Amino acid sequence: MLRVKDLVSVIVPVYNVDGFLSQCLNSIKRQMYDNLEIILVDDGSTDSSPAILDEFAKTEKRAKVIHQNNMGVSAARNAGLDIATGKWIAFVDSDDWLERDYIDRMVDAAELHETKFAFCSLSLENGQRGQISILPLKTGKHTAREAMPYIFTQNGKGSGIYQGLFDREIIEKEKIRFDTNVRRYEDLLFYSLYMPQVDEIAVVNHPLYHFNQTPESIKHKYRVYNLGRADDAEYLFSTFESNLMLYGVDEKIYERGLKMAYVDFIIKFAANIWDKKNSAKSKEKHEIVKEFIEVYKFHEKIGKYDFGEVNPREKVEISIAKSGSEMQLSTYVRGLKLINKK
Repeated sequence: MLRVKDLVSVIVPVYNVDGFLSQCLNSIKRQMYDNLEIILVDDGSTDSSPAILDEFAKTEKRAKVIHQNNMGVSAARNAGLDIATGKWIAFVDSDDWLERDYIDRMVDAAELHETKFAFCSLSLENGQRGQISILPLKTGKHTAREAMPYIFTQNGKGSGIYQGLFDREIIEKEKIRFDTNVRRYEDLLFYSLYMPQVDEIAVVNHPLYHFNQTPESIKHKYRVYNLGRADDAEYLFSTFESNLMLYGVDEKIYERGLKMAYVDFIIKFAANIWDKKNSAKSKEKHEIVKEFIEVYKFHEKIGKYDFGEVNPREKVEISIAKSGSEMQLSTYVRGLKLINKK
């Protein structure tokens, strides 16, 4: 008996990625699973990305192109969700690419294990050789409680939305959308609303998704973190906790990941202030980092928390983040040249 393939809506937000876009689109077009609805959302690009999308749609009947003013990746994904009609939803970033069996294996896993969510590992691409990011979970069915810590804390930062396959019925029933008030880690807020709706998940512990982290990638363009970014972080972390408390999720499941997110943000904030592309004088940079520490007091959120077993670098960064010392923080990011690593 032939397998009846459910429609999968693949949502791709696009903004100024003309150097990577064709590779991304071709990897979607070449998927072994062919019952696709490819929703391409141009978020006000100023390069040749809009023309590339329109040309792609001329020859790819499954493609739908939306052009909108620049409102950010969350708004772009929401625009895609608003017109999606598939049973399943997959998200792809426009400078990444997929293995040919990405959709096929994700849908197959969800159907085989009768779950409302599938999740895969990925390959972190740096322009030379990819670094495989393997989940500490075996391929197969897992309880959501077992898997949630790894979704919220993978690599200390949380997993990308592109690692998941989502049931559109749940998304629409629960009115789940991306929060346009945040510009980083928006994936985690989406997960914090979706994951409490499922009891079990299907894991495909194979790098089906290629995450592009080359220096030229859109994700690595320099931008100074100002105190407005700290406002974003404060909103993000509090909203994340509120979402999970709303559904009665056990704090132990996500607490370590949330604390590591504080550490990550503290280090990255200082690293961006000290980026060599920031033309401010050293005295001004010191003052900004000092104000960041004194105003937001993120170090107090992690001060008494025991992170347990960590690698040597994490141990150093946790200690510095906990210290609340501007000098230690600035010296660390300057000495190790963490600049541009986001």
